[in-house]
Amino acid sequence: MKLFNFHTHNKSEEYGIINISPGEYLIEGKIYSCGLHPWDIDNDYQEKIEKTEQLAGKNKIVAIGEAGFDSKSPADFNLQKDIFRKHVGISEKYNKALIIHCVKYYNELIALKKEIKPAGAWVIHGFRGKIQIASELLKHGFYFSVSESLLIDRNKAEQFFNLIPADKIFFETDDSDYMIENIYNFASVQYKISLEELVLQINRNLESIGIWVG
Repeated sequence: MKLFNFHTHNKSEEYGIINISPGEYLIEGKIYSCGLHPWDIDNDYQEKIEKTEQLAGKNKIVAIGEAGFDSKSPADFNLQKDIFRKHVGISEKYNKALIIHCVKYYNELIALKKEIKPAGAWVIHGFRGKIQIASELLKHGFYFSVSESLLIDRNKAEQFFNLIPADKIFFETDDSDYMIENIYNFASVQYKISLEELVLQINRNLESIGIWVG
């Protein structure tokens, strides 16, 4: 049984979405997301956004991102917001889900979603924030992708899965060596369903945001 990895930087991933930077080479038989991470904003950001749009129409690109906001970005918030809006425009134009990196700017992110009213899915990747924040994001229609890092605080992890329904969730390894089986197994216990049922649910979730996998 294959467990889908929603977001990874591991180029050898066989069953998941590999995140790449604009301009990287696409390998046949794999699927990707592409975007400008807020840490990577530099003087060439316009060119990188253009390259992202050039790739966005390809079938191998199934999502845009990761894009978003981070207090550690070299760019100020207004520039981050402008670049994020450009990613939203690309994701809407090509009907691709948007994978979001967000640190400390959740209120601003929610405000943008309310303003833009996107047709496509917005997925918060690597979420480990407060349960109250997760609740607000859920109210505004966000999806979540989480890794084994969520399990560092088991009590919070249990609260998270008690809050987030199974039709709003994905699982990932991001840039770590985590075993994706661990987060799948934990989630199946929390949702009180078998691992096989959870895998089927994840497939339905992928289809609901426009991603079809074999």
